[in-house]
Amino acid sequence: MISIIKGKYHWIIKQLGHVEISLVASAKGGTVRRFMDRSILRLNNRLELVFLYLGCFLLAGFFVYLKHQADDSEVLMSYMKFMIEKRRAFVLGFSAFVLVFLYQLVTKARTEVRCRVLVGDTLRQIKLRYLVECLILLGISFLLSTVVHLLLGFEIVDSFYVLLALAAYVLLSAAFLGAR
Repeated sequence: MISIIKGKYHWIIKQLGHVEISLVASAKGGTVRRFMDRSILRLNNRLELVFLYLGCFLLAGFFVYLKHQADDSEVLMSYMKFMIEKRRAFVLGFSAFVLVFLYQLVTKARTEVRCRVLVGDTLRQIKLRYLVECLILLGISFLLSTVVHLLLGFEIVDSFYVLLALAAYVLLSAAFLGAR
């Protein structure tokens, strides 16, 4: 097996007549890759955040669906009237789980943030990377849920309220990142 790196390509010759060509990452690495390596969020944290965000948005969609179903049925409306009238409060209450998760994430990351500051990273850069990554995950979740809501024909007004609340939670958690 012969391995040759020339320019942007990595040539691997495994056997006579069989050549594999792949792109070589630059010496400083890709921008996204460096961003992800320096983030305080791990893969499981990212997945948990996306699922929590999606849960909030889909719960808002479920209440819209419940409202549409209850409009057609008086029996269902009599049982679900309180939940339908207070649906935004229920969804914002469920979004408090995201706030608790973000708080736990920030408290667990305090030691890592201190170590990164000692190594030479600035607290401002750490907070900015955390904020950008959380907002990107929130945006992806919002877009996914909006597509689902539009395909099902639901209103997306409640999703905007949830988006604002979750964005406020992210900003709040970024403010407390690194605080003693």
